[in-house]
Amino acid sequence: MGEGTVRQNHINHQPSTINYQLYTMRSYFKFLRKNKAYTLIDVLGLALSVMFIILIGAYTWQETHLDSQHSKIDRMYVIGLDMEGSTTTGSHWRMIRKLMDQFPEIENGTALATNHRWLKTVDGENVPTNVVFVDSTFYDMFDFQLIRGDRKKVLANPNSIVVTEDYARRIWKDEDPIGKTIIYNSQEDPLIVSGIMAPMENTSIFSPDDKPVDALIPFEMTKYWNYSVYADEMNNATGAEIVLLAKDGTDLSENEQRYNDFAKEFYWILKMPGVECRMKLIPFKDHYFSGYASSTGALGRGDVKLVKILFATGLAILLFALMNYINLTVALSGYRAKEMATRRLLGDSRAGIMMKLMGESTLLCFVSFLIGAALAWLAWPYAENLLDRKIDIHYCVTPVTMAILICIILLMGVLAGIVPSLLISSSKPIDVVRGTFRRQTKMVFSKVFIVVQNMVTITMIAVAVTMYLQINHLINAPLGYNTEGIMYIENGGIKDKTKVFMQRVEQLPGVEMVSASCGHPLQGGNNNTMSWNDRTISFQSFIADENFMKIFGLGLERDNKTTDPVKTYLNRQAINELGLKEDAESYQYYENVEPIAGIIKDFHIRTILDDQHPLRISITDVDNFYPWGFLIKVKGDQMTTYEEVNKIFKEIYEWDNEDTMPYLTQQIEERFRSQSNLAKIVAIFAGIAVIISLLGLVAMSTYFVQQRRREIAVKKVFGCETSEMLRKLVLSFLMYVVIAFVIAIPIIYLIMNDWLSGFSYRISVYWWIYLVSGLACMVISVISVYFQSRKAASENPIKALYQN
Repeated sequence: MGEGTVRQNHINHQPSTINYQLYTMRSYFKFLRKNKAYTLIDVLGLALSVMFIILIGAYTWQETHLDSQHSKIDRMYVIGLDMEGSTTTGSHWRMIRKLMDQFPEIENGTALATNHRWLKTVDGENVPTNVVFVDSTFYDMFDFQLIRGDRKKVLANPNSIVVTEDYARRIWKDEDPIGKTIIYNSQEDPLIVSGIMAPMENTSIFSPDDKPVDALIPFEMTKYWNYSVYADEMNNATGAEIVLLAKDGTDLSENEQRYNDFAKEFYWILKMPGVECRMKLIPFKDHYFSGYASSTGALGRGDVKLVKILFATGLAILLFALMNYINLTVALSGYRAKEMATRRLLGDSRAGIMMKLMGESTLLCFVSFLIGAALAWLAWPYAENLLDRKIDIHYCVTPVTMAILICIILLMGVLAGIVPSLLISSSKPIDVVRGTFRRQTKMVFSKVFIVVQNMVTITMIAVAVTMYLQINHLINAPLGYNTEGIMYIENGGIKDKTKVFMQRVEQLPGVEMVSASCGHPLQGGNNNTMSWNDRTISFQSFIADENFMKIFGLGLERDNKTTDPVKTYLNRQAINELGLKEDAESYQYYENVEPIAGIIKDFHIRTILDDQHPLRISITDVDNFYPWGFLIKVKGDQMTTYEEVNKIFKEIYEWDNEDTMPYLTQQIEERFRSQSNLAKIVAIFAGIAVIISLLGLVAMSTYFVQQRRREIAVKKVFGCETSEMLRKLVLSFLMYVVIAFVIAIPIIYLIMNDWLSGFSYRISVYWWIYLVSGLACMVISVISVYFQSRKAASENPIKALYQN
C-alpha cells in the first residue's frame, strides 16, 4: 500500500473537526504533565504578570477617567494662576459673579473649598465632619447622585446642608434626617438637612486628607471659618477652587487674555509690582494631570509619572513572562517536533499545526489569566493601600474594559505562541528523525531572551536602590530645626481652654515642654504678601509663645534684647529682601512699623524641596492670639505620652483627637509618601522580575544542560575534570549577565537622572549602584544554573552516552 493511500485513509477516517481537536489536545495535556516544571513556571509567571496588569490597568483606567460620568464635563474649566512658572489652581469666590456679569459665554460657576469641621448636634455632641463648601449651582453642573432633595433647591438656603446616608445614620440612627438640625457656628442659626447624597465616587473632588466627603455646605458659610475667603475685598487670592461652565460651542481658554485684562482692574494678585502673574483657564477634564497645585486641597492631583512608570513596569513583567514561555517552549520544541512531524506526514497542514500551537498557548494564557484575576482580587486591598487610592471596581468593569481584557488574552496567546509555532511547524520530518532539529533549537532565541531578562532585572534593581536612597535622603534632610520627639495637636482655634490644657499636659512625666502656636515650620504657618519699594514680598509668619523657639532649637544671629510685649524676629532672607541694615531695629509691615527683636538663623519651611520665603516669628503671651494648636516636646515613650495627651484633650475639649500622625517625624515621612510608595512599587516589581527571571533561568539551565549531556560526557571520557566542566557551564550563563550589564548601564543612567532631576535636593547615581545591581543579577544567575550544571558535570558519562 503506497504512502498516498495511507494518508488518504487517515483523512477519510478522521473524527469530526471538534472531536479531532479535542483528541489532539490530549497530547498537549500529556506534554504538560510530563514537563511539570515547564508548566508551573509558565503558569506562575503569566499569572503573576496578569495580576499586575489587572491591578495597574484598573488603577490607570480610574485615574484617567475621573469625573467622566458628568454630562457637562467637556464644558467645565478650572481657574488657575501662573506666577512666573509657579502654577496653582484657585481664585476668590467673588470672581465667579464678576466674570459671569461681564462675559455672557460663561453660563454658570461654582466654588469649592474644603475643611475638616467639628459640627455639634443639638445634644451637644461634637461630630468630626469632612466638609466641602459649594455654591447652590453645584448639582446643576455636576451629576453626583442626590438620593433625596431637589437638585436645583437643595443648597439654595445658606443654612442648608446635604449629608451622606452613612453620616446621617451616624448621628440620627434610623430617624429621618431631612429637617434635622446641626450646629456649624454657635453664634448663628443651625444648619438644616435639606438633602441626602450618595457617596461622591470616581471624582477628583476631595475633602481634607483625601477622605470621603461627609457633607456639602453653602459657600457663604465660609465667612465663619475664614472671612477672607468670602470678603468683598478679595484679599485672599486663592481661597477657593473656581469651576466655570461654558455655553455650548465655547472654549473659555481661548478668551484668557480678555479675562486677564478685565480681572486686573480689581484682582490684586494680577497687578503685583515686579511679578508677572496670569490667570489660566484649564479644562476640568485635564486639571487632574495638569501639574497645577491645588490651593485649597479640594481638587485632587494625579501623578502622570506614576501612571507611566506603573504601566511600563507592568508591561515589562508581562514581557518577562511571555519571554519565559517562548524561551521554554522553544527549548522544548524538540520534544513536540516529533509529534508535529508525524501530524504533517498524516495530512495536517503547516497552517493547521501553527493554529494548534497558538491555540494551546492561548488556552494556557486563559488559565493563567483566571489564576491572575483571582490573585488580583486577593491583592486588591493591598494595592489600594500602596497606591493610596480607593479603586472602585464597578467603574473599571465596563464593556470597553472587558473587550480590552479579551484582546489582552488573545494577544498574549498569539505573542506567546507565534515564535514556537513558526519554529516547530517549519521542522522537516527528516531533521526530527535524525535528531538534528533538537540541537538547532537551543541557540539564538533563548540566548537573546536571557540577555533581555537580565538587562531588565539589573535595571529594575538599580532603579529600586536609587529610589530608596533618594527617599531616605529627603526624609533625613537637615531642616535647620529639631524634629525628634515633637508632636503637634490642633485645637480648632478655641482660645478659652488653652492655658488649662497646657498646664495639664506640662504635668505629664513624659512631657518636657509645651507651646501654643499658629502653625509650625513643617506646616508652613500663614502667608502674607505685601508691596515693598515697587516689589512684592511674600512672608511666612508664625505667632507663638516663648517656648516655640526653645522646642525647635532655633538660634539667633543677633538679639536686640527688646522688652516689647510682642517680639518679632526676622530671618536673614527677610532682612536682605527688605534691604535693611544689619543693625536695623524696625521695619514697615503693611501700614505698621514693627520693632525687630532680632535676626533668626535661616531654616527650611515645610520640606527641603520647598522654596524658602522671608520669615517672621512673633513671640507673645498666649492671651494675645488664637492658637491653632499645641507643640509638645516629649522626653518619654512617644506612644504612651500621646495616649495620655489625647486623654486630657478629650476631657477638656470634649472631642476625640483623630490625628494618627502627631509627631513631626511622622509628618515628614507623610510628605514624601507618594515618592515612598513609588519606591515600594518599583521594589515589588523588581522582586517579581527577579523571581520570574530566576524561574526562567532555572528551567533554561535545566534544558540547556540536558541538550549538552552528550557533549559533557564525551569531554569527561577524554579526561576533562568535573570542576572544569562546571566552571565552563556556569561561565556560559554569566556571559549573558555581562552583556546585559553593559547594555543596562546607559539605560539606568538615563532613567534615574531623568527621575532625580525632579528633585532640587537629590543624590547622584553612585557608581556602586551599577555594581551592586550587576552583582545581584550575577548571583541570581549562579544560583539558577549552579546545581543543574553540577549535576550534569558529575554524572557518569556512560549513563549519559547510553541515554543519548
